[in-house]
Order: sequence, then C-alpha cells, then structure tokens
Amino acid sequence: MDVLKISKIYFALGLLNGVLAAVATALILIPELRLAAGPGSILTHNVDVWPGAWGWVSYFVLLIAGVGGAFLWSLSYYLLRQLFNVEGANALLSILSMALYEIGVLGTVGLTGYVGIEGGRFVADGGSAMVVTALIGWVVIPTGLSVGAAVLGTLLGILNLIASVVRRRR
Repeated sequence: MDVLKISKIYFALGLLNGVLAAVATALILIPELRLAAGPGSILTHNVDVWPGAWGWVSYFVLLIAGVGGAFLWSLSYYLLRQLFNVEGANALLSILSMALYEIGVLGTVGLTGYVGIEGGRFVADGGSAMVVTALIGWVVIPTGLSVGAAVLGTLLGILNLIASVVRRRR
C-alpha cells in the first residue's frame, strides 16, 4: 500500500476526530446540558461531579490520541517516503493498524465519556458514590477492550513502519 495513501487516510481520520472534538467542545459549552459545569454556570468546573473525572479523561483522549495521534501517524507515513525513500508498506498491517487504532480510540472515548457523564450526573443529583459504581460497572470490560484495540493498532503501526524501512534497506 502506498505510504502517501496511508498518510492521507490518517490525515482524514485526524480531521474527522477534530470535527468530533469540536462538536464535543461545543456541547460542553452549553450549560443546560450539564456536561461540564454545575447548573447555570459554565465557569464552575468541578471534576468530581460535572462531568466526573472520566468525562475529562475521555475529552483529552479524544484530543490527544484521536486528533494528535492521527496527525502524527499521518506525518510518520509521510516521512517514510521523504526520509527513507520508502514507497510502500504492508497493506494488511496498514489497514489493521488503522482500524484497530480508530475503533479503539473512539470506543475508549465513548465509553469513558459515558461513565463521566452518567456517573457525574448521578452523584450530582445526590446519588451515592458506592451506587454509581454499580451503575457504570458494565463499562469496565468494553473500555479495557477498546484500550487494548488502540494499543494493538499502535503496535502494529510501529511494526509496519519498522518493517517498511527494513524491507527498503535490503
């Protein structure tokens, strides 16, 4: 698979994730949704309640891994051609690493965001911190699987980069 094509796909994923981050940011800024601040105030950010610590984790995973990570992958494949004169990479590894990375990142973001919003709302409405664990407990295994998919996608991507350079040097 052509490395510039891979680079363009990752760039498109970065743009897609950037749009998702912009939408999430816009939603956070609407106080009535109670996603980031106490009722009626956009300035009171209490990470223990609105949207809960996991909501913020979700948001920053989207910004760092989703947006920044996709653009870094794009740059990495672009630089394969520019620095090492590599024109192609393994197609199966490329597709697998892209799919696992994106599915893993978006799955992690969605599930941890759910935990932050639902858990934060429950506690803010007077619910017990002990009970909230039962409410959101079902998310633990799917979140772990999502993180695992993103990590596996990343490792396959690194392997693909290394294999492409080594194959070129032979």
